Amino acid sequence: MMANRGFDTITSVDMQESERERAGQYLKRAYTTLFSGILPFVTKQLSRLVALGSPNDGLYRNCLAAINSAAAVLQDPLFRRIVEEDPRHSCCSPRHASILMSLQATARGLRRSGSLAACSLLPA
Repeated sequence: MMANRGFDTITSVDMQESERERAGQYLKRAYTTLFSGILPFVTKQLSRLVALGSPNDGLYRNCLAAINSAAAVLQDPLFRRIVEEDPRHSCCSPRHASILMSLQATARGLRRSGSLAACSLLPA
């Protein structure tokens, strides 16, 4: 998505303010879609499946736990701050692939799960 919207085309290291604002809007939409639509819907469906007491009960519970873990990463204040300060942190493109995997991100306390979650927000 980022590459398709021109975020990868600037040759300088810094993003232009207009690009940062536009990327911020994409991030806001991604969060709204995830937390107001997709995650509540899937969680509700899985909870209903757990209530059935089927042989797949453990699978459904594991899925719910994974969704809760992913949501916790996406809502983590440090994660949000890193992604919002430079939206390229959420872009999994070849040009920016090292940003979240960098020692700086690790030093700031972002774990690999945060790096992977960031890539899910605005795929290249």
